[in-house]
Amino acid sequence: MRNLYLRFICILIFCAFQAQAQNLEDSIYNSLDTFVASPSEEHLNQFKFEINEISQKNLKPEEKLAVVIAQCNMGYYSKKYNQTQQAVSLYEKAWLLYQEENFDNYDITEYCLKPLGNLYTKTGNFTQAENIIKTYINQAIKENNKDQEIAGIINLSVVYHNTGHFEMAIDILENQLKEADLKPEQKKALKNNLTTNLIALKDYEKAEKIVSSSTEAGHSFNNYKNEALLHLKNNKISEAKDKMKLAEEILLNKTDLNARDLAKFHTEKADIFLFNEEYDKAEKSFLKALKTLLPQKDLKAFPNRDILYPENTFLTIFDGLAKLQDDWEKALQYYDLSFYVSDLINHEITSQQAKILHLSSSKKRTETCLGILYEQSKKSSDNSIFKRALNYVENNKAIVLKKNIKKRAISETQPQDSILSKSLELKKLQQSLINRVIRSQLNNEKPSDSVLKALNKINLAYNQTQELIDKDLKQTTNHQVSIGEIQKKLELDKAEMQLYFFGQESVYDFLITEKTTAFNKTGTAKDLRKPVKTYLSFFEDPSAINSQLKDFKESAHRLYQDLNLKQLQSKNIVIVPDALLSFTPFDSFLTEKSKTSQFEKMPFLIREKSLTYQTSISFYLDDRKESDLKNQLGVFPIFDNTSYELSYSKEEAKSFGKLENSDILYQNKATKSEFLKKASHYNILHLSTHAQGGNFSVPASLAFYDETLILPELYTLDLNPELVVLSACETGIGKIQGSEGAMSLARGFQYAGAKNLLFSLWQVNDQSTAEMMTSFYSYFENHQSKSYALHQSKLDYLDHFEIRNHKQSPYYWAGFVYYGEIEIPQETDSPQIKWWIIFIILGAILCIFLILRKRKHNSY
Repeated sequence: MRNLYLRFICILIFCAFQAQAQNLEDSIYNSLDTFVASPSEEHLNQFKFEINEISQKNLKPEEKLAVVIAQCNMGYYSKKYNQTQQAVSLYEKAWLLYQEENFDNYDITEYCLKPLGNLYTKTGNFTQAENIIKTYINQAIKENNKDQEIAGIINLSVVYHNTGHFEMAIDILENQLKEADLKPEQKKALKNNLTTNLIALKDYEKAEKIVSSSTEAGHSFNNYKNEALLHLKNNKISEAKDKMKLAEEILLNKTDLNARDLAKFHTEKADIFLFNEEYDKAEKSFLKALKTLLPQKDLKAFPNRDILYPENTFLTIFDGLAKLQDDWEKALQYYDLSFYVSDLINHEITSQQAKILHLSSSKKRTETCLGILYEQSKKSSDNSIFKRALNYVENNKAIVLKKNIKKRAISETQPQDSILSKSLELKKLQQSLINRVIRSQLNNEKPSDSVLKALNKINLAYNQTQELIDKDLKQTTNHQVSIGEIQKKLELDKAEMQLYFFGQESVYDFLITEKTTAFNKTGTAKDLRKPVKTYLSFFEDPSAINSQLKDFKESAHRLYQDLNLKQLQSKNIVIVPDALLSFTPFDSFLTEKSKTSQFEKMPFLIREKSLTYQTSISFYLDDRKESDLKNQLGVFPIFDNTSYELSYSKEEAKSFGKLENSDILYQNKATKSEFLKKASHYNILHLSTHAQGGNFSVPASLAFYDETLILPELYTLDLNPELVVLSACETGIGKIQGSEGAMSLARGFQYAGAKNLLFSLWQVNDQSTAEMMTSFYSYFENHQSKSYALHQSKLDYLDHFEIRNHKQSPYYWAGFVYYGEIEIPQETDSPQIKWWIIFIILGAILCIFLILRKRKHNSY
């Protein structure tokens, strides 16, 4: 009887739990039904709170699926109410939970991945957009779901368009249009996107043909917009306006019209008014767009930053309004709002590549602001103009690199910060998976579904940690550099600084000395780009300078003048280059015209100045803690008995091996895995090997004995060396990415934590490199100054009487540059001087002894 009673109690408890579980699942769906029946922002926030509370509980699979469905619906309405980042976060959480539970009984592509991919695209997070879209395209192909596959192709073409890969977009669209059994709406959408990309490539004739053929099936919103754009290109303003009016009628009749789409359309109308110089109408359209995005706000004056949020359309609005201002201060205020929103967007993007792509427009905006301030500087001697101009450059220079270094610094000072540690670890995993995707592409293979899914999962987890730590990093954004702080450090270094900004239209330079500053317009980009490229061409081949010596000398002196280097007075100079100037060897410029054919007698800038380079002012002012390590690791693959053999690297290895506390990875021991295992335990890393600067599609790479290390792999490393010496070809060469600079191996090591770098700008000569590196370490060991050591090793090579004249060409000695701190050389005695001193002392003692002996002998 007692057992029967216990069983009855257990059954009641079980039923109660079942009822509670059923009630929990039902309550989610009931709440969802209630909300969907009467949606509003207030009800949405309440619903989010309920689901968030439920999500904290220990849920069963069916309850978790209910949460996924609720999150997808909340993502849809958050997007509708213009809460873009909330929508992204909700879709990400839904996708993450869906993957963790391996659900397959819900159309996650339609209700989560497609809108999430679109939101990533709209917010500029193109890398994650591409990953998500490719994930559901592959899934659609497996399931033979043509509708979702075509939708994915269309969305992927939008990503390619926004990243400037117009040919790739055209390729996938044209291939899809070859498919049979396309629905009319699908064909129209594919053709519209194809037209947009053809217009971007200025292939107007082909674009017009596509537009004509697509209108046969009826007009669409995008079709009218493309027609308007083509009319505008043909200077048919009236026709363009008519088409935009028809497009607007379709847009306003859309049942799912959101504020962003409407605001964007108002900006497109404003562009037409601008083109036709109808400035009042343009301004009204921009303000209408702004009011659409901020419907509840009073916009009589400049909008307060607190009410702004990450939205690309704000950039178009504020940039457009800035152009329309007669008052230069008001114009700069609008541009500042654009920079602010751009920074908000950048904080939401997790992929380094996507961040860099997003920030590419900032350089053009910076150039516009510099132009405004330069014109004002000619009218006024106010020092604040110089400071404002300098800060525009500095706050938009190497942003991604600087923020990563800042994050590392925070993790070093706060090692107990578990969220930051987790974030950095997830970042490494993310980049590791990106490396696998890149390697697949290099081998002309498609990355596997498992890799893409794993990458998406890591991206989502990383995003969640970013939300928690970005508040600290936001406080460091747009830090105003102190001119006084720069001048104080220059005084200690006995140096001057020359910083360049190389824009699309103009080039500017900033001179900072201990006591003075100067803001100059160096020239137009058009006038300077050609001579710089001409000069760089002399270093593409060992014989180019010798075979065109007269042209080289003229070019070397012209750039010395054009780049305003004559204004420099100090011996030590800090150069902060930009764009093409990042690849230019300044110390090979000629300070005067020269008639001699003897290189050692030419007035190279290196004779007068000791040059140190920096990526940005903040790196010059950086006071990062020095490493406690006092040892060196040299990597010398040599590649014996191959066509890639570096025979002179053997001598370099011998010299390096003589250094105190040095270890060497030599020949078959110089493997990538061995380097990666050891690298973080050394203060100096020296790599003597082959390297390539890469190109548009292939990343820069560094060769080890067994395999190559590609640039993205460096982003996963955690190093803290005082110095990295890249004794290889083209280690400072890479694709220029706006203000972020060259995507080179040197930048990769900076990203990984290297404080100072010595690297090459072209395919340096094996023999001369070995000689200079031997000399470099000798000077460095004796004087403890990296900048001084490189300067002296170049002069020694140039003045070496045994080196023939043609090999004293700058091609052989100017290829290496040093990015880092200036150290005043210690006046320590070299081993040779010490021996001479010993000999002199012994000689003096011997002389004294002989004199005393002679006197003693004479006394007898």
